[in-house]
Amino acid sequence: RGNSSNRAVVFVTRNEALCLHVTKWLFLRLEQQLGDSDEAKKRVERHFFVLFSPFGSGLRQMDIDQENGVVMIGAEGRAESANISLVTIDEAHHLHEDNSLEDIIAKYAPEGQDYSTRLILLSDVSQSGALEMAEIFGAKEIQLEQVVRSTQRIMAGAAMFGKTGHGVVASHEAEGPPLKTFLFPLQD
Repeated sequence: RGNSSNRAVVFVTRNEALCLHVTKWLFLRLEQQLGDSDEAKKRVERHFFVLFSPFGSGLRQMDIDQENGVVMIGAEGRAESANISLVTIDEAHHLHEDNSLEDIIAKYAPEGQDYSTRLILLSDVSQSGALEMAEIFGAKEIQLEQVVRSTQRIMAGAAMFGKTGHGVVASHEAEGPPLKTFLFPLQD
């Protein structure tokens, strides 16, 4: 499918802060895998793009300042000619609800290209629109069984609200601090 070294990956979410977090996580993982921070920085800055609300600003490259340990959103318009191989859309049900999803997919992962762009829609089955999205985009459901950014206590607390009976575990053995319960008075 063309020269994969020139292909790009796009991460889409409504939240700019999550774009920064994912970029830093990706950089650190790549740095560890390659054993070369300069090469990891080069790859992330050249091949990883983000899109966040407001979506009209377009794809943004990421800038990594290794000296200060900072990840920053790059200037607008530097990434529009990217040859995209993968688009991952986080919390896709929210974008579907506000009618942004279809436009984003049409622009960044259209069908009928000379090359294939893979599309991953991340969504919670308990959220409205998830089933409708599966039909519209021919999605295949995949059950996640491991939560990376969590502790066992958070998982135990979240299990009370889970819609399915699937056993989900934290990715590590950290117990975490005790969960606190907060009760809020109802307004009349």
